[in-house]
Amino acid sequence: MTNKLNFFLISILVLFIFFGANNISKNSHQQYDSFKIETDNLVNDGSFENFSKSPGDCCNNFPGEKKIYASQSKEAILGNYSLNLTSISHCACIAKKIEDLNISSKYYISTYYKGDNPRIYLAMLGPNSWEGDHKFDSTEKWIKHQIIISKISEDVKGVSVGFHSSSNDGLPKSNLYDALQVNKLVQIQEPFNYQKDEEYIIKTKTYNKVNGEQIESINSEIGEVYFLITGEPKVTIKFPLTELIIILMILIIIGGLRLTKHEKH
Repeated sequence: MTNKLNFFLISILVLFIFFGANNISKNSHQQYDSFKIETDNLVNDGSFENFSKSPGDCCNNFPGEKKIYASQSKEAILGNYSLNLTSISHCACIAKKIEDLNISSKYYISTYYKGDNPRIYLAMLGPNSWEGDHKFDSTEKWIKHQIIISKISEDVKGVSVGFHSSSNDGLPKSNLYDALQVNKLVQIQEPFNYQKDEEYIIKTKTYNKVNGEQIESINSEIGEVYFLITGEPKVTIKFPLTELIIILMILIIIGGLRLTKHEKH
């Protein structure tokens, strides 16, 4: 009876440790990497204040005559103008190249969109060209889109951020884009004096919690995520659930074997 009670108490203790260890609040910089967002914008005219280009046709395989347009709109998030892409047939596209690209660096990209069928893509140019495409629902409100480029392959010769508007039914589709920012990330060496009103990027494990907004990343390592935070990082460490379950099961099995052995004696 005593052995059974001991086994029961041990199991309760293990469960208590399990659930407690799975939600430990800790702020050790060993649990994350933090990055400062440089202020220089690495695209020219990201707010489209001086825009005067004609759009490209990204759907030249569509039937019929292309009817695509690009202009400035006075509906703006930053400055006086935004980019207006309108398509009646085919696809209107504009791309902004990232200047001073360094393949060993990480980059934070942010922009705003709204319209009938907004679409933003990230193009990595080189022998193995690649595009990351983001299609969004129709919206009348400005929405912020953010992404981290965590790694750039050695064969990449250039990276561009593209904006898109398409129509294949003869009806005009218009999308607005504004405030494109591409900023280089510089890793912070701890200890560091975080400013309470300044934004930073945090990289940590997927099972941890961070006092910020999770951001999609391109080419990130498996099991790692990025967050945009303001002020000092606050990381809640959550140990991997799978590993904890395995440990828990091993402890229970060991306890059961010990109990069986005692009962035989």
